[in-house]
Amino acid sequence: MSVPNRRQGGNHESAVVRAVDGWQAWQRLLSLMAGAFTAPSRLLFSELATAWVVLPGRHTITRLWQTIDDGGRRSHDAYHRFVRAGKWEPRTLWQLLGREMVRLFCPVGDMYMVVDETLFHKTGRTIAGPGTAVDRVRSTR
Repeated sequence: MSVPNRRQGGNHESAVVRAVDGWQAWQRLLSLMAGAFTAPSRLLFSELATAWVVLPGRHTITRLWQTIDDGGRRSHDAYHRFVRAGKWEPRTLWQLLGREMVRLFCPVGDMYMVVDETLFHKTGRTIAGPGTAVDRVRSTR
């Protein structure tokens, strides 16, 4: 049994092409979401989102910051400030992402989505059944 020689072909070239295609698709997805951000926020979001995808394990701002390239990285506080008080529109972000998902996965016909809102705290008179729903599995009390 002979071991294939890398110089004789193999899958190395196709893996590189797939990696380039994946990177281009990721950049396209980030550019589609650009309308939800100001120019500085867009850069911070792109860096954090890319670090989030690449980084295995726990995703804290500090770990994400350490993953971002030293050459283009801003100060640690800039990323925390973006998450806490950055200028961006989550509603616009989800609308843009939703439209792209529909375009890719269901361009014709109906698309049904199931949304889990259990992490959203619901209280007050504006909804049916006022009060906070407690998830007994996640509760620590």
